[in-house]
Amino acid sequence: MKLLTYNIYFVQNDTNIERQISLQEFEEVAGETLSEMLGIASLMVKKYAIRREGEHEVLHLWCAYREDAALCTNCGSVTTKANPIETISIKHSDMWGKETFLHFLSRRFECEQCGSSFNGDLPIRT
Repeated sequence: MKLLTYNIYFVQNDTNIERQISLQEFEEVAGETLSEMLGIASLMVKKYAIRREGEHEVLHLWCAYREDAALCTNCGSVTTKANPIETISIKHSDMWGKETFLHFLSRRFECEQCGSSFNGDLPIRT
């Protein structure tokens, strides 16, 4: 997965101040420890950033999908033809006393069998 170099805008905090983070602020993650701690089977943590935002430290985790395939919602066949659509950011449970956000790309698939297009499932239901 290629990481894009633009700013990521995401959910607003309690004071409705929009925050942003650039991918240049992220550092590579070694191993699978953070991914296992998240407990989300379909995502793996690739990069992280810890920033002070106001009076709190905030943990940002850039994630990628473990699988590059999905089942077609029309015919049920497996397809791997996907295009990233937009960056999704979701607040996760706090980790180590830090407010935690997951960032990842949503995907739109095109079925190679029937030609229909569909959105991939989000790894987290909100």
